[in-house]
Amino acid sequence: MTPANRQRLVQRFVELRALENEIGALRDMILAARRRFASSMRKAMSCPACGSATILEAQFVLDRGDADSPKPLALQKPSVWRQATVGNFAALVCQDCGFVEWSVPDREGVTEGADIRRLDASSLDGAPTPYR
Repeated sequence: MTPANRQRLVQRFVELRALENEIGALRDMILAARRRFASSMRKAMSCPACGSATILEAQFVLDRGDADSPKPLALQKPSVWRQATVGNFAALVCQDCGFVEWSVPDREGVTEGADIRRLDASSLDGAPTPYR
């Protein structure tokens, strides 16, 4: 191998190492972004708005009922005659910035009807959606 070819080969190895380092840095950036914008604060254990790891969990959210009595905030109250609710809300709150993530952990008993409809891509047929 000639000295010129050896020099080109060395230069290619240097370029290869630089590219590998850039790929590693990009991989780290992607993983950090995925952690920050995970599907939920519960999974990421950090706030997607500010990155804080101080998260408060409200296992149920209060609403007000008759005579201003506290009751759980829920999707439905299946019976006019009973106080039971289904689809009770829970919330995760970032203690630092106040970002809130709502969820309905127990969806059993929630039924489709006039006030709740199922949305999926096959049923929309070009209609506007609440999805961004």
